[in-house]
Amino acid sequence: MWARNIHRFPQIQNEILARCGNHPLSLSLDSASASVAAAGIPLRFVLEHLGRAGSLSIHETHIHLNTWPVDPAILLRQPLPFLEQVDIQCLLSDHDERLETLTSDLCELPPADTPLLKTLILKDYMIPFTAATLSHLSITFLQPLYLHSPRQFFDLLRTGTQLEYLELRNCIPLFNERKEDSSEPLMMPKLAYLCLDDTIVRCLRLWRCLAILPGTRVILNFTDVEDSYPAPNSHLEVIARYFRDWTACPATGLTVCEHEAQDPVNSPHIRDLSMHLLAPCPGARLSHWEGGYFEQGFLETRQLFFEKIDTLRPHFINALSAAHTMTDVSTITALELTPALTVTEDGNSPLLLPRLKCLWLDGLDVVEGEDGGTRGEMIRMLTSRARRGAALERFRIDSLRVDGEAAERTLVPRLQSVVPSFEYTISDGDDAETDSIVEPFVAESTPESE
Repeated sequence: MWARNIHRFPQIQNEILARCGNHPLSLSLDSASASVAAAGIPLRFVLEHLGRAGSLSIHETHIHLNTWPVDPAILLRQPLPFLEQVDIQCLLSDHDERLETLTSDLCELPPADTPLLKTLILKDYMIPFTAATLSHLSITFLQPLYLHSPRQFFDLLRTGTQLEYLELRNCIPLFNERKEDSSEPLMMPKLAYLCLDDTIVRCLRLWRCLAILPGTRVILNFTDVEDSYPAPNSHLEVIARYFRDWTACPATGLTVCEHEAQDPVNSPHIRDLSMHLLAPCPGARLSHWEGGYFEQGFLETRQLFFEKIDTLRPHFINALSAAHTMTDVSTITALELTPALTVTEDGNSPLLLPRLKCLWLDGLDVVEGEDGGTRGEMIRMLTSRARRGAALERFRIDSLRVDGEAAERTLVPRLQSVVPSFEYTISDGDDAETDSIVEPFVAESTPESE
């Protein structure tokens, strides 16, 4: 039974509740109606009937509307025998009074009595809980807030053997560097999705404690990278050591991307870097993907995201090399690079991605210089692969910056002679398109996925 505005009509509340009988209630509260929330009527209704709740949803939609101004211990006052889902998403401001209630002693209280709880989603909020019955756990703080000690956090996650979904953002305590916090790994045999978003040191130390299946989808977002690993490319060396076991999860697609950081004008070389491993999945669509070869027909299996790092050359190729160590590159058939970067092929170095058939570049600038060096390197790279039995079948450049006459006279004909399907869009200095892609570029299913 559903009555969205039951709190507006106190005279019919008893009638509606009587019709519900002994069935658990679905209690939902948001700040869409500020005047009612300020009066406290819906809040009192939720608190009065919390013991009958089968699900509890609290969503704040505005940072200045305090929808849930109660101490987290409110959920500890009584048994909650029917509660299966809790979704509390607050928006804390810097001077929010509720910050005074989010203290470390909260995690020392006995957990809530919720024997049926399956889903727990907490944003800018915390309640004492046990993970023993949970299949879905998400703890997110917009600003870092570390309430659990490493031991408390480890013991909490150790009970989460039924977890299928685990998301931890800005809440991971700093585990001991020598792994003295535990002698046994955290076993999560059912985990299908894992997201860790915190400083690189906190994420890596927790990652070292986890034991998950090779097929688990993993998203790792790292902050404070430069502060933790100031030496050039040292963060790439670290991840290469930590993620060698990813070779047990073969991928057919690899993407390495650089993204503009917050201040591209004053700090043009400080960017975000991400690396993605993907596998064919017919019919799948990556909703977060901003176009490109893998938007349809692929499932992202692994992602590493580094915030605000120095991307001066040769960082990009070093990042690609690091990705090379984390997966079995013999299975990679499609590579997407953003932005593009060419590498001189000396003919003697090991062949990178020997099964690569499709290469998609977000952009390539070959305007600089008059000796054709950059263009020549691209041609030599492609012809070298062809000579070694690893020729590309499809090559696309979304934004090709090149002198128009030079493109028609040399670059395009030569690329077309090496790659059967070459597609491009020529852009001028203002990134305005002046030509169109030769033909549509559609991802095809691999034989294994058909």
